[in-house]
Amino acid sequence: MVLADQSTPAAWQGEAASLLPGPLGPAVDRSADWGATLAYLDYGHPVFELFRGPHSGDFSSARFFRYRRLEAKDGVLSRFDDGAVALADKAIGKGHVLVWTSSIDTAWNDLALQPVFLPFLHQLVRHAASHAESPAWHTVGEALDLSREPTLLKSDAIALGPSGERSPLPAGSKGLELTAPGFYEVRAAGASAPLQVAAVNVDRAESDLASMDPEELAGTVLRARGRAATPHAEPALTTDEHESRQALWQYLLMAALLLLATETVLSNRLSSRARALVKKS
Repeated sequence: MVLADQSTPAAWQGEAASLLPGPLGPAVDRSADWGATLAYLDYGHPVFELFRGPHSGDFSSARFFRYRRLEAKDGVLSRFDDGAVALADKAIGKGHVLVWTSSIDTAWNDLALQPVFLPFLHQLVRHAASHAESPAWHTVGEALDLSREPTLLKSDAIALGPSGERSPLPAGSKGLELTAPGFYEVRAAGASAPLQVAAVNVDRAESDLASMDPEELAGTVLRARGRAATPHAEPALTTDEHESRQALWQYLLMAALLLLATETVLSNRLSSRARALVKKS
């Protein structure tokens, strides 16, 4: 709602007055002091969220020479420098009523000459229509959101898969699982034109040929090995167990040395006897 020169308080009576977030007053003329400026913007609201970052739009340079008084306590999104309401939002059911207390042309202000004007109007329309951006394509394994299609909430529908298979969708269905790459179509029962068309692609992460950081790869492998070895890990050995295992190896080494010395003595005796027999013969 634009409360400019064509919107007098007398025009908002009865049921029409219930759409406003508060009583409507007369027009305020600020042309004598070079116009009012916007002193407060609710950057947390979807309408002004786009302008939150630096160098994303400046509303302070716009001058407002006339605007109407609006007594709104809740849902105020913007105020002029004197505290008067510039923009208010009122929720009614599932919709929103946005009230702008000045004009949207150059009759009462010069906002239409500012760079922020067009994106500001886009944000107003998006919020009033509860518009949500739809992705250009989906990935296999995702679900197609059907909750925003009113026809599907009231009647049965049919989903056509990439290979031509048909799947019934009962009334009230809110999602469709996308199990194969290709195009999916959702049609109302008996209708030839699709209500929704979704392009589905395979996940491109598996075919990514970009090189991987060696440290990240090594860390991933080591973590995987650690998780695999954790269920079969043995408890840490105590000091006594370490010493007992070392003592066992010492005994085995001493036995090997004794066996080697015995073999040397026996071989020397046998060789001396063999030489003596050779001499006698």
